[in-house]
Amino acid sequence: MNAAIAKMQQWLLVNYNNDPHAAFIAYADSDGKLSRSGVIRILDDVGINTLLPHGVIATLAIAKVDTDHDGKISWSEAQAAMKEYMP
Repeated sequence: MNAAIAKMQQWLLVNYNNDPHAAFIAYADSDGKLSRSGVIRILDDVGINTLLPHGVIATLAIAKVDTDHDGKISWSEAQAAMKEYMP
């Protein structure tokens, strides 16, 4: 997990000038929220390698972070997750 977080932080720095909100907006749907397909695209673009398919990881991530249970990740939900998981 630590290697994946480090890889995500490096990707944010290089591709989005270390601006997580810019990255979030780039992958969010027209409603401003991150769907399963957006999470999969992030995992693909960052190059996160897992034993599980990215679709499974995306579903698990949304289930963990989606506090209002709408099936998507809002910016405030993403911020809360970053505070918890990204130093």
